[in-house]
Amino acid sequence: MNKCSPEEAIATNDHIIDVRSPKEFQHSHIPQAINVPILDDYSHKEVGTVYRQMGKEAAITRGLELTHPVLGEIYRRLDQLPGRLILYCDRGGMRSQSIAHLLQAFGRDVCIIDGGYKAYRELVLRRMAEEVRRRTFVVLQGNTGVGKTKILQALEGEGYGILDLEDLAHHAGSVFGHIAFSGDQPSQKQFENVLFHQLLELPSIVLSERESRKIGRLHLPDSLYRSIAHAKHILLSTSMENRVTTILEDYHPEWKVHLPQLKEAIDQLKVRLSTAVTEELKRSIEQEDFEPVIRYLMEHYYDPLYQRSLKQQDNDYILKCHFETREEAIEQIKNIINHLS
Repeated sequence: MNKCSPEEAIATNDHIIDVRSPKEFQHSHIPQAINVPILDDYSHKEVGTVYRQMGKEAAITRGLELTHPVLGEIYRRLDQLPGRLILYCDRGGMRSQSIAHLLQAFGRDVCIIDGGYKAYRELVLRRMAEEVRRRTFVVLQGNTGVGKTKILQALEGEGYGILDLEDLAHHAGSVFGHIAFSGDQPSQKQFENVLFHQLLELPSIVLSERESRKIGRLHLPDSLYRSIAHAKHILLSTSMENRVTTILEDYHPEWKVHLPQLKEAIDQLKVRLSTAVTEELKRSIEQEDFEPVIRYLMEHYYDPLYQRSLKQQDNDYILKCHFETREEAIEQIKNIINHLS
């Protein structure tokens, strides 16, 4: 049976097949993998119960009974994929081996990831800090609404290396952060997996936003958090009018369909803003009058919070950029990055 290391597997363009159950795959997986489960969630749970109650041999027997009827369909699905197939299960055991033997019997070129998904996770945890250390981070800072994300996206479009942590985490990092993204946040493991693969693709100089240790319920790896905290920093600023416009452009479509979630988020600010203020803000939201809400929150919540966080940081800015148009900021940042290169 051919085996390959996790490093070899993710470095190829071959199809990577995750034969674990859908629930296992959904929780976390190798980012480019395709899920072709040998056992569905119910069957996987049943085999696990048999293993705990009756032992390994009984579990293997029950697993074979459950997989036999579906092997034909699994083979038909996998046979449609060209080239070598790389398989993995949890530890590189029975599930991946049984499919590999089936495919080899029909002449397919197959490889199993040695140690399975567990070995891949060990690779991610072992090499994450190393990949972070190989890169110089340039971090954009600025008040809410200054347009950091849009500036990063524009720079990415021009070929600069960008790490958009909020996009990877599916959260914008505030009480309103979940509203900007459809779907739930990924698991911590999947966040780390996708982050690791993104780092592998990035050049030596990487632009990002300043983030706290947590984005929603997800934690940044310690090595990345420290690198961002001690990175080269760029401080961006623009007018309140520009900031309000940016927030409206970014979030207005989502806000109109998420009014209940918006009001719930406002309720979380009662301790800081008082009940009377939050009730007034919620009335404006019900009327879809978002501009005064944005302005008030920035002036009385986000800006004071940001200024306090700046006082706790020891940043040596390589650029302080006040701009009227985003294009001005982008050109100044490009000049700095090109000089660093």
